[in-house]
Amino acid sequence: MLNHCPAISVLMPVYNAARYLREAVESILSQTCQDFEFLIVNDGSTDESLQILEEYAASDSRIRLSSRPNTGYVVALNEMLSMARGTFIARMDADDVSAPERFILQLEQMQRRPNLVALGTRYLLVDPRGRALCVHGIPLEHDEIDSQNLRGIGAAICHPSVMIRASALRQVAGYRADFWPAEDCDLFLRLAEIGEISNLPTVGLQYRMHHASIGHTHRATQISSACGAASAAYSRRGIQEPPVPVAAPTEASPDYRVTWAWWALRGKHLLTARRYAFAAFLRKPISLDRLRLLYCAIRGH
Repeated sequence: MLNHCPAISVLMPVYNAARYLREAVESILSQTCQDFEFLIVNDGSTDESLQILEEYAASDSRIRLSSRPNTGYVVALNEMLSMARGTFIARMDADDVSAPERFILQLEQMQRRPNLVALGTRYLLVDPRGRALCVHGIPLEHDEIDSQNLRGIGAAICHPSVMIRASALRQVAGYRADFWPAEDCDLFLRLAEIGEISNLPTVGLQYRMHHASIGHTHRATQISSACGAASAAYSRRGIQEPPVPVAAPTEASPDYRVTWAWWALRGKHLLTARRYAFAAFLRKPISLDRLRLLYCAIRGH
């Protein structure tokens, strides 16, 4: 088995993800494209993640599992990149779910377009229980994606949805820990300087929103790091940097219940919208904005 070089190497770092891990792993193992190796680093988890991963590794030879003390997300990614044998690198996070045809759709595009170095997909935002919120709108073409990253906004390509040409990823020297937790924005800015980056219009991933996620627990740092990545890109490219980053960090974060309710309403997932609108209203029943949200959720638009 190890003599065969697979088309795809899947990289998935895992840290205390037991709650969602089985669903994430099974979504990779059930891909319609089966020509892959599945590299997983258990990054010092203290929950049941390692036991779950050992169970899967014992039953599927495509899984290459390693486990050691915690070193962090970026170190784990570069460690797996050094072991990867595939022509293409597919990213995956331990709390998300890949659509069954994600790999085959990405692989076909990557093979057809030799200048394409990174290809993401549209993605469905879901809550911690997997209830649909909405499909996140993202740019599809190179110039729009790169422009958004240059404004320090990030998320122009959903990192766990992406497939990257391995040679390109190594050419830009992989991930840089200095830009964590916006290491993906930094990476896509550097990849855009050596080839094309794009997104498929197809939904290829369920992206799970929850309170232990990096985007929730380190939001201000993530925005600041994305702005730093954009600034570094301006310097590399020899172009004048805007005087004020568009995505400057803010002090206050909105109530997630309000945000998720509006997202679910936009996505026409009315039961979920009503659930979060009612929860938001109960927290601040004298808020006119929340009363309006609840009314819109009950009305259905």
